[in-house]
Parts: sequence; C-alpha cells; structure tokens
Amino acid sequence: MRALPLSATTATLAALLLTLSSGPAQAHFFAEAHDCEAPEKPLEFITELDQQEFQQLVDAYRGCLQSFVDKQNAAMEKHRSAGQRAADSWDRYQQQVLGINPADETAEPSTTQ
Repeated sequence: MRALPLSATTATLAALLLTLSSGPAQAHFFAEAHDCEAPEKPLEFITELDQQEFQQLVDAYRGCLQSFVDKQNAAMEKHRSAGQRAADSWDRYQQQVLGINPADETAEPSTTQ
C-alpha cells in the first residue's frame, strides 16, 4: 500500500506542532539539580600549598553553585514575566472586547458596543 503525499498545509501544521511540543519554551516538569561537586576537606593540610589548593576547590564549588542559582533565578523571572504577559493580555481582552474594567472583578460583560 502506497502512502499518500502530505499537502503543504498538512506538512506545515505537522512541523509547527513538532516545534511547539519539543521547544524549550515549555516549563520544566521536574526541578533541575545542580551537578557541582563539593571538595572533601583533608584531615590536615601538610603544606600551605595544600591549603591553597583546597581553597581553590572550595571557591570553584561556590562558583558552580552560584552559577546554578543564577540560572534558576533567571528561569524563574522568565516564567514570571510570561505569566504576567498572559494576565495582561486577559486584562486587555476584557477591557477592549468585553467592555469590562479588569479592576472590577464583579462586572458583567457589556452588551452595548
């Protein structure tokens, strides 16, 4: 049995659906975990160089964690901003199309326009 050829519209729609379903714009379902490794502190430092090397590992660990925190905070801000834009769109729609003042939650849609 031969497969039927896709029309341009169907192919475009399929590509759009694949793009939307796999894009990075989707919110994370599970929270990410950092992959930073904490250095183990030796029982004692034999030399000053050993202590300096350990301090460098501690600083790298802190930097890794700070980078992760910054990345998560940026993602939270992006999601918060997207939510606010959606709420603003609803407010504009209520006001412009339904004739409702968004500040007045008990208002009924206007029938005169």
